[in-house]
This record gives sequence, C-alpha cells and structure tokens, in this order.
Amino acid sequence: MANQDTKFTHQGLDRVRLDSGEAYRLLYDPKDKSLRLRVQPKRKTWVSRVNGSDKSIGQFPALTIETARQIHKKRLLELKGAISPTLSLGQYIEDVDVPKSDSKTVPAKARNLMNAFTKSGAEFWNQRLQDIRLQDIEDWRQDYLEEFGVANGTLNSYTVYLKAALGRAMKRGYLTSHPLANLKQLPEDHHRVRYLLDDERERFCDVLEQRKDFLKPFCIVALNTGMRRNEIISMRYEHLDLTARVIRIPETKSGRHQTVPMNDKVLSALKAWAGGKLPSRGFVFGNDQGAKRHGRMKVWDRFIEHCQIDNFRIHDMRHDFASQLVLKGVNIYEVQKLMRHSDIKLTQRYAHLRDESLLNAVNLL
Repeated sequence: MANQDTKFTHQGLDRVRLDSGEAYRLLYDPKDKSLRLRVQPKRKTWVSRVNGSDKSIGQFPALTIETARQIHKKRLLELKGAISPTLSLGQYIEDVDVPKSDSKTVPAKARNLMNAFTKSGAEFWNQRLQDIRLQDIEDWRQDYLEEFGVANGTLNSYTVYLKAALGRAMKRGYLTSHPLANLKQLPEDHHRVRYLLDDERERFCDVLEQRKDFLKPFCIVALNTGMRRNEIISMRYEHLDLTARVIRIPETKSGRHQTVPMNDKVLSALKAWAGGKLPSRGFVFGNDQGAKRHGRMKVWDRFIEHCQIDNFRIHDMRHDFASQLVLKGVNIYEVQKLMRHSDIKLTQRYAHLRDESLLNAVNLL
C-alpha cells in the first residue's frame, strides 16, 4: 500500500498503524521514491533501493528522516561510480527515473518505450546507458516507422520521453553528456497524403518490372490492397483464401480480424512469386530461412532511389491505393471499408482529390 494521506514528517510517520489484516505497508519518501519506510506490525524499517537492490539501513524512529536521507544519498553516491559503467538503459529507467519522478504519466511512458523496443526486436533496453547513440536511435525510429506504419506522433511520444530521461540521467551524474541532445522530432503532418504522380508511377512500374526478388510482389500487393507494411510482411499462405479471393489478417492495428479483397493483379503476382501453385503454409515474403523479415527494408531505399522518386515511403503505397480509388470515382464510404478505417474522418482526407479531378476535367473545356 502506498503513502495515501500520510505526512512524511516525524510525527506523521510515528502515527502510522497498519489496518487489520495488513501485513506491511511501504511509505515512499516524496523527495526520493527510492527511499522507503517499510511499516510492519512491530517495527518500521528504512529501505534504500539502488540499482534494483534493496538494503535495510536502520529503524525508525531511532534513525530520523534526515539521517535516513543522508545515508541513502551516500549509498547512491558510493554505488553510482561502480554501477554506471554497466548500468543499462532499462535499469536506469526502472530503478531511477521512474521512482524519482513526480509525474503520473512517466510510468506509462516508460512502459510504452520498453514495449516499442521489445516489439521491434531492438536491444536498447538492455544496452549500457553510455552506449546509446543518436544515429542508432534515428535508424531504429525509421525502421519502426516503416515496419509498423505508425504515425509520426506515436514515435515522437517514445523518443521525447527517452530524450528527457537521458537528460535527467546526465543531471544525476550517470552520463557525462547527452547522447540525444540533437535528436529532432518527426514532423506531425496529420493531413499528409503522398501518392505517385503519373510520371513517377511510370518510372516506378518500369523499375519494379525488372526486379526478380520479393519486392516486386510486395509492392503489387501494397498498391492494390492498401495493406500496411507489417501486415504484408506477416502474411502467410494460410491467410490466402483463393475461393473467396480475400487475404485474411488475423490481427490488425485495431486488434480485430479483418479481410482484404484480392484483385487480378494481386492474385497473379502471388502465384508468380510462388512459382505457380501456392504453398499451404509459411510466410509469403519470408527471408532466406523462411522466417518473418524484421528491420528496415534497405532494398526499398535502393529501389526508390533508382526510380528517382523523392519523399515516397513504403507506407505511402497505402495512401496511393486510397488516392487512386478516389480519383477513379469510388464512393468515399467504400474507400473507408477498403482502407479499414474505423472513422470516416480518416478517409475524408482523400476526398479533396476527387474535387481536384473534377476541376481538372472542366478546365479541359
């Protein structure tokens, strides 16, 4: 049980009594939450936590609040020099940054960052604090963006907390300099709609046609289904229903099972990639070992550079899919269903393309 309304004064702590059936209670020092008072039926013990290790440093009231704080601070200073060389980012966040924070949102931010690292297979959480590098974080951010198709704002929420946490680590003496001092946030353009222009599409298709690797069917699927990068990379042959001509997605961004229709281009591309007859099991676009691909698709970077197309990401093929549907006169509500948007507002950002198309048409008169 936490502090509740207990005043962290000699008189306040002296009055603390356990409720009936309560085995113990931990009271956190509001000035440093890694110093706690463990209240038990017959004693009250000061507990100092440093680098995940708890140590009893004396009994209250014999050991006063100020003395306990001094002993705890001394222990921190003594161990800081020893633990800093091996202290990992995760240890620092879990044992120092979160306990010392007065913000109610920091624990959730720390948990979200850890989950993002775990989800992407990144090792930063277990990496030494001194080994965190700006370029590595920037590369991870780009890989995460391409693999999971999240919004820039989502990634910013992770890196803003990470940058702030490392700033606090420097102030506390765990770092001599701030490794992410020059990390800039990604632009949050909520209305960004990037699709291929006619001349870009021609170059894109010409270069794509020459390819013999997985990128060719990957792009054909993306441009003709609007599926996200991770959905395509995770696609298995078991998910393909040739009778209904749909791709079944076991778990989408919204957490629901969904289906995506396959047109002739997608079906032909998948059959050609499989060599004619589709296998019954396995990842459609697995790596050389047949496992799911992870990390940044550098092959895309080389491909799009060869196409001489600027500012066109993998996720923009999803925007291109929606844009082409609108430009070809498909009803906005049907586009919503095909894009699997839960809110029509997300789809309406493409609606202006239809207006532009009609304006261009009358300008031909």
